[in-house]
Amino acid sequence: MSAGRCYWLTGLPGAGKTTLARAFHARLRSAGHEACLLDADVLREGINRDLGYSREDRGENVRRIAEVARLFVMEGFVVIVASIAPYRADRERVRQRFPDGRHVEVFVDAPIEACIARDPKGLYRKARLGDAVEVTGVSAPYERPERPDLTLKTAERSVDDCVAALLGHHGQLCGGARWT
Repeated sequence: MSAGRCYWLTGLPGAGKTTLARAFHARLRSAGHEACLLDADVLREGINRDLGYSREDRGENVRRIAEVARLFVMEGFVVIVASIAPYRADRERVRQRFPDGRHVEVFVDAPIEACIARDPKGLYRKARLGDAVEVTGVSAPYERPERPDLTLKTAERSVDDCVAALLGHHGQLCGGARWT
């Protein structure tokens, strides 16, 4: 069994976290890695359905996701988390829950204009119409990572190119394995 690792993809809504997480997960699985995908939106429908969008609830959401991810990492899985995780302090607490080198913060960086244009869940439209409160990047803050382990500029790079960067990073951490 290989040593587990958590790739935490953070960024604004619509930046491409879930798209990249799904593609990265599929590539890892097809290469024989034990990988697990934890999407914050899916987890909010289940174990986190009791949480709202206050500062405290957002922190608890991130904490719970981190604990699930940590359990899988301890079992040797590569865990890909797609979660806005808007606050630096929460993301730092997540990092501290993992042994050195077992947590990789990936900043899925897209300008707000690109996220608004994509708007896969209609959040920005709802915010513009006044139908949604606490929309990260609009009416709720997003604190950009100061020193992410990897930054993927999704408005400038294709999904395949971003996944290749994730695979390359993973290969370096796993002893230089090459990916095609």
